[in-house]
Amino acid sequence: MYLCFGNQLAAAETEMNRLHASLLTIVTVPDLLQKSQDAWLRHRDAECALQFSDDDPRRETPCRLQFTQKRIEQLREITNGDCMYSLYACIPKK
Repeated sequence: MYLCFGNQLAAAETEMNRLHASLLTIVTVPDLLQKSQDAWLRHRDAECALQFSDDDPRRETPCRLQFTQKRIEQLREITNGDCMYSLYACIPKK
């Protein structure tokens, strides 16, 4: 079961990284986008570790998959339109 989640997570992370790399080429503040992604990854990993700290650590994989799938949706959403919307602001495209 966990192997299946591991394969799904690997595929999701590949897609997330592809979208992120694509966004880095079109935003006017790629350094800030990179900092945001780095912070998001730390948050995802810490949140999943916290939720399953007393359980089998393999249970973190489905949690990471769920977070990553949501991040993919966010990355896809912010590429629509003339600017990319984060939670608080519009990130202009080049």
